[in-house]
Amino acid sequence: MLLRGPLVSILVFRGMQEIAVWRVAFFGMNRSLSAEIERHALQGRMLQESLRVHLPDAYVGGRNSVYYQQTKPPRFVAPDLYVVLGQSAEERPCYVVWEEGGRFPDFILEITSKDTEHQDRGRKLILYRDTFRTSEYFLYAPGIARLSGFRLQDNDYVSILPNERGDLFSQQLGVGLRCEAGWLHWVTELGDKVESSSEQRVREAERKLQEALAELERLRNSPDQFQA
Repeated sequence: MLLRGPLVSILVFRGMQEIAVWRVAFFGMNRSLSAEIERHALQGRMLQESLRVHLPDAYVGGRNSVYYQQTKPPRFVAPDLYVVLGQSAEERPCYVVWEEGGRFPDFILEITSKDTEHQDRGRKLILYRDTFRTSEYFLYAPGIARLSGFRLQDNDYVSILPNERGDLFSQQLGVGLRCEAGWLHWVTELGDKVESSSEQRVREAERKLQEALAELERLRNSPDQFQA
């Protein structure tokens, strides 16, 4: 049956409405996903930078591949952040366990999402526990601001309890993690934030600026200083 007239117009209009709704939903979802990925990456970079200041004699990696088994092809995984104590802090495009004296990461952090949490708490947890023998494994779910950690004891991961401030402390790293306003920060045992090198430079610049302003104010209130 060939449709003509108003009925065709109605069907076409409804079809265009459905396409428009689909396009809005699709591109809106893409923008949301892109923002989540960017935030995820920024959080990892912030944690890496500040931890490198605290651990100058350790390798702090993240978002690069850890090759752990010489199969064909070799097996690898890419944690969001990991630390190998006692290894050179030199940058690497990837970390190859058999080229690093068989040293596996001592600490691993995964930043999870609703799409990855199942494998982060399942397959990866088993891998880090049984193959890597990683001493501490932390997970952070930014969507619900949930931070959890495990410590290897007697061949199993045991949950790490937060301290009185709510921080999760790492025995391996000598610092803890704190969640504030949806962001993770490294903190000392006393609760002070571990600053990155860029944060230290900003704080030093602000200190010098305040000193200069105070000196200017002092001179402004001391007219004798300008008399010959």
